[in-house]
Amino acid sequence: RAYVSGLNDAGSPISIEDLAAHRALVLPPLAAAFRGLHVSVVPPNSQGFVLLQILALLERLRVDADPHGPEAGT
Repeated sequence: RAYVSGLNDAGSPISIEDLAAHRALVLPPLAAAFRGLHVSVVPPNSQGFVLLQILALLERLRVDADPHGPEAGT
């Protein structure tokens, strides 16, 4: 009740009934390999897929690891 009250005070129309009716969708993660690692992200309706797209782009462009990162000089 305090949560909904705070939302309402901020101008939100969300009600206790809205929260009671909400159901989360539990879906399997999206996954891809990147430089020998297994990367899992939250599936849509989130932005996790964007990370997988960026990693794929880094692979495609053959962007090297950070020259100042933890693997530098090894």
